[in-house]
Amino acid sequence: MSQAADLVWTSQREAVRKIVEKSAIPLSIEDVYVRGRGDFDRATAFRTMKTFHRVGLVTECSTRAGMKTYEWSIGQRHHHHVVCLQCEKMSDVVVREDAILKQVVPAKHGFASITGHTIEFFGICKSCDPS
Repeated sequence: MSQAADLVWTSQREAVRKIVEKSAIPLSIEDVYVRGRGDFDRATAFRTMKTFHRVGLVTECSTRAGMKTYEWSIGQRHHHHVVCLQCEKMSDVVVREDAILKQVVPAKHGFASITGHTIEFFGICKSCDPS
């Protein structure tokens, strides 16, 4: 997180940080902008979230619609998500094999290292299941 330590913490970046860090669900850049309206503009929300992602402060997630969402990653255990295809409810999932996969995949496929990955599960939640 050395790049994150080098960030200049403007009042706008601090406002974005507070919004994302306090959120119980991953947020789109538009969500961040709407929650922080008045503290920063849409372009600042976009640039700040992209910077936070680049330096590892947030993790990028996706929804069924392919929209990128972000969640605060500092102090959080590594996890993945299961997403309902109907209501887009998202829940955290811990995959215990992550550490093994990070060793096996590069060795088997000729990579020197793995710098990141995403695993997302999609289905129908109990609330949306018609049966």
